[in-house]
Amino acid sequence: SLNKAVDGWRGMLDYGGERRELAHNVGAASKKAPKAHSEMATYTPDEIRRVLRTADDDRIGHLWYLALSGLRRAEIAGLRWSDIDLDARTLSIARNRVQAGAGNVVENDPKTRSSRRTLPLDDGLAAVLRRASARYAQERLALGAGHCDSGYVAVNTTGEPYTPDALTRKWGSICKAAKVPPIRLHDARHSC
Repeated sequence: SLNKAVDGWRGMLDYGGERRELAHNVGAASKKAPKAHSEMATYTPDEIRRVLRTADDDRIGHLWYLALSGLRRAEIAGLRWSDIDLDARTLSIARNRVQAGAGNVVENDPKTRSSRRTLPLDDGLAAVLRRASARYAQERLALGAGHCDSGYVAVNTTGEPYTPDALTRKWGSICKAAKVPPIRLHDARHSC
């Protein structure tokens, strides 16, 4: 992009000045091009239906319901079963898990004060989460005493929590399977 080129030229000119090959950096006063604001990518109601139909056949399909219901990627990654009250039909956002480099995941408080919130669950989402909870209970029983019970909602078949980057890759796969244009997992929440 143009801004990367400007940064590259600035860096070369700075280096030339440090080596005293240039009297001064003529690029120091250059301005970066203003960033073009792109339209937020969202799904149409038909595309949402296609994703959710595909999610119904996916072991972690409940995560895609959460994404399309307004949760951020980090919130989905940090959600624990203890944050969900299926009887009261509420879901509390109490933490998030973010990627901090390759393979490193950090758990934090939510992004902003308003991000810490309790959300109502409608009948459909409550039913999806109830089925996922029952499936996870069966998986834990099948694994026996040596299994990992992290308590997270977004876990692999051995109970280990998915990294946020792994969720992004799996989101890409579900979008491809649903034959919808790919949008960022973080942006899927804007479709709700």
